[in-house]
Amino acid sequence: MAHYTTHLAFHIPMSARQGREAIQLFDDLDAAMYEISIDDDAEIQDAKIGDLARASRGVDSHGLKVNYDEREKSLFICDDNGFPEVEVLQGALTVLSQRLALDEPIEFEWSNTADRSVSGAFGGGAAVVTAQGSEEMTTRRWAREAVAEMRALMERSADAPTPPGG
Repeated sequence: MAHYTTHLAFHIPMSARQGREAIQLFDDLDAAMYEISIDDDAEIQDAKIGDLARASRGVDSHGLKVNYDEREKSLFICDDNGFPEVEVLQGALTVLSQRLALDEPIEFEWSNTADRSVSGAFGGGAAVVTAQGSEEMTTRRWAREAVAEMRALMERSADAPTPPGG
């Protein structure tokens, strides 16, 4: 059986004060990251974060490293040994964007790998996150959409009348 891993690394521009708040929020969200939903209203998110944050002290960040980079003036987020759930991170970044009132979208990319060759095990994607939610595009979805477009183009070409002399 193959071992699957997701890797990511990205910066979020912000002030040092926001960086400290973001690191604290990630500490508080540690366990809550798997429980909150971006569909929850702010009150429900607050309650879940509060309850789970109290229980999460000492728990690791689910494979994430979160540090403030003084040189880049940004929060740097990367995986330690592979991050299992991109959707979970998107939810956490939505909350981060809400709490810090970030005025720019957060964008990040990820890659999926496996320790042996398995069809469909490699790829990745990109996401854009705001306080209102997130959008993502995986390489698999892009490829499927491109194949559908190419098939439609090929069918239209096959159905087109042959020009005279052609």
